[in-house]
Amino acid sequence: MRRRHPRGGARVVSPRFSIVLPTLRRSGLLAGAMRSVLTQTLGDFELIVSNNADDADTARVALAPGDPRVRLVTPGRLLSMHDHWAFALKQARGTIVSILSDDDALHPRALEIVDRVATATDADVLFWRSCAHYAADWPEPGVRGRLDFGPPFTDAWCPVDPAALIDHAFQMHAGLHAPMPRMLGTAVTARTLARAEASRTPLFVPSCPDYAAALAVATHADGMCFLDTPLYVSGATARSIGTGSVRRAEVAQAFIDDLLEREPDLPLLPAMVTPSCWIAQTYEECVRRMPPLAGRVVNRTHVYAIALREIEMIRASGGRVDDLEATLDAAFAGPLARIAEDARRLFAADAHLHGEAYIGPPAGGARLLGHGPFFAPSRPAEGGTRSIDAAAAAVDGWLRDRAVTLDVLPTRLRRAARGRAIVLYGLGRRGIALGRILTPAFGDGLLGCDDGAVLSPQSITRINAATLDPHAHFVLITPEAGDAVAARLRHAGFADADSATLRTLLRNEPAPRVSPPAAPART
Repeated sequence: MRRRHPRGGARVVSPRFSIVLPTLRRSGLLAGAMRSVLTQTLGDFELIVSNNADDADTARVALAPGDPRVRLVTPGRLLSMHDHWAFALKQARGTIVSILSDDDALHPRALEIVDRVATATDADVLFWRSCAHYAADWPEPGVRGRLDFGPPFTDAWCPVDPAALIDHAFQMHAGLHAPMPRMLGTAVTARTLARAEASRTPLFVPSCPDYAAALAVATHADGMCFLDTPLYVSGATARSIGTGSVRRAEVAQAFIDDLLEREPDLPLLPAMVTPSCWIAQTYEECVRRMPPLAGRVVNRTHVYAIALREIEMIRASGGRVDDLEATLDAAFAGPLARIAEDARRLFAADAHLHGEAYIGPPAGGARLLGHGPFFAPSRPAEGGTRSIDAAAAAVDGWLRDRAVTLDVLPTRLRRAARGRAIVLYGLGRRGIALGRILTPAFGDGLLGCDDGAVLSPQSITRINAATLDPHAHFVLITPEAGDAVAARLRHAGFADADSATLRTLLRNEPAPRVSPPAAPART
């Protein structure tokens, strides 16, 4: 229902949602993002397209639908990304506000689902999982036209501890892939934004305004929820700055060059070599500019350990890393030698530094989704690749066809374990997500094993791989672990009946044709 509030003495209609879409000379991407909003099943929204460069092609695409819910605005001069986001956000009139990047898209029922949970929980901030869509121009041909759904997930909502989220961020445990309320894939109430403004807390600071926003809204939220389902489709294109930063693409370097020209006095870390370094720099800048975060310190050992891992990812994808390694070695010299030693020790141990302990177990939901395969084709029958909005529209059906009821997994696990303790082997990103799903059913009876993991899901007791015994333990090999763990278990005397992967455990389970769960009870 639309609400009315006074502004400048006039009576102005206030929509339920404001979707803010900042864009800069990417009209070819803009159309798909807009279509994903204009076809939402809940229609009580405004779509604000902010044309940073006052570009004629962008204006043409924005106005082409002729939809009165679309508002085209321009700041009047070319702004940096963080300043442009701040300008665009100020145009919002809705009671719930979200930002959509021009290379991304929304699930067709995203607003309907978010509205339902927001009404039931009265949470100030809701954020949700995303999946990645690889566009036709993605540099690696083998993944073009595919959707990557990442870790196992449910269609449940989960309570979130804002203080723990902030702690995880500064420890760099909530890194590049952890779900966070970054305004992208996030809904924030207008009252939360008003509290931040009243406290003189900027939402966006350089260099990564989305990660800065996560800290700002967590600081001022009165109740937060995480929706463990992919309502946001993140576009991976040759023109995407975020995904391009991982591959050292020219578009990402151009963004950095422009930022440093606009912000010549921006404090930087000793080495700015990979995305994790820029995220950490953003957190340190938040400490300088956001009064509630005064005194916080980023764990630089973890920053550089993650940077070493990211360099290996770049190397594996065929990128040149000699200059990155040389820069990192130079930064690690002298006073930072101790940080270098600790970071290399974590890297050598294959340590998994990411975690989601700020997200509680599922509080409502009926289905386990994304249990494998984790990639889904988004190509239409006639070949080629779908636009991102068409891929987003296909997400619901793809998941519905591959979902199982949430209680199937614990039932299958108990049956396979035959009274033995259940061990999750592999506590990386996917293992942590799986642990959170299983915690309500097993509580502290769930064990975890991964010599490289620094973090474990809450309430999961760690054991050493050397103590695994097929007579006492049944091992669930998490999607993070892979074939090497299965071979290791066989060498340790585990038969096929003593372990299973998530996919094999659920292989014969028919997909239920069910609707998503009803709204959870108010908390």
